[in-house]
Amino acid sequence: PSSFTIVKGDVNADNAVDVSDVVTLVDHIIELTVITAHNKQYAADYNSDYAINIADGVGIINKILGISGKVNDGSKLYKSVIPEIELNPVISELNDRFILKLKIIKGSTNGMEFEIKYPNGLSIDAESISLSNNQNNILKDYYSKDDGSTNFVLMKTDGSSFLSDDEIQLVFQHSDQSKENDNDIRFMITNVVLSTSDGQTQDFTLSNDEATLKTIPDEFALHANYPNPFNPVTNIPYDIAKESFVTLIIYDLLGREVIRLVNKYQMPGKYHIRWNGKNSHYQAIPSGVYFLRFEADNFSSVRKITLLK
Repeated sequence: PSSFTIVKGDVNADNAVDVSDVVTLVDHIIELTVITAHNKQYAADYNSDYAINIADGVGIINKILGISGKVNDGSKLYKSVIPEIELNPVISELNDRFILKLKIIKGSTNGMEFEIKYPNGLSIDAESISLSNNQNNILKDYYSKDDGSTNFVLMKTDGSSFLSDDEIQLVFQHSDQSKENDNDIRFMITNVVLSTSDGQTQDFTLSNDEATLKTIPDEFALHANYPNPFNPVTNIPYDIAKESFVTLIIYDLLGREVIRLVNKYQMPGKYHIRWNGKNSHYQAIPSGVYFLRFEADNFSSVRKITLLK
């Protein structure tokens, strides 16, 4: 490295350390434009830890601002606290957009980079990243790749920190509705790096790394079981449109209860349950026609099912 004449932080090698170097570094972190020249890699590794990441960006920002790890927002009170971040396990959906929330539960950080992974082939792309409390003096960027993932970067440009209770909102667009999937869609956060106020990577804890989009049906429904006739097991799919007390009961031809498969409150979503042709006493029942009664909220439906042996 001593053979390089380039100054640390001059990532674009224009003989000046300024915000354009931070932008070049961010483009590298999110994999939009990768730095390949060795002298520029040397300049980008501002803290000389042999890794190019968000901590180098914070260090370069500090150099531009003329500060060295000083904080100007009282966040030094959090210095001894290891940051804890959490991906909200529930994804909300609005106008064909998926909204994820990442929260700093405790501690503070001056910058973060992370990757969000999701099912490939569903035409999902990132649309925005924003902070709930304050949008000022923030550099943020993202890049969606073709492999079902997006890289994100978020950092303060004034030397201050993101503090506990700050919430980051990630919005993804779902452009191809023809590929709508009946299954739950899972998003996962990975490759997280946080930076201290003095431009060093910092330890952290991640209390939840997965979020799920539950497919919520428009209406209650009891679908046809399959196979039907069956032996020895059949699958019974049903839809819950809103939180309800749900019962799913098998009756014989005389109206006697054979088994109560479901008898509890359930959240909205698509469900299925398997029945093995046994009664509530775990005894095999004879071949014949049975009735399946489904009740939820004010909805009820009955289907005829046939057990063959």
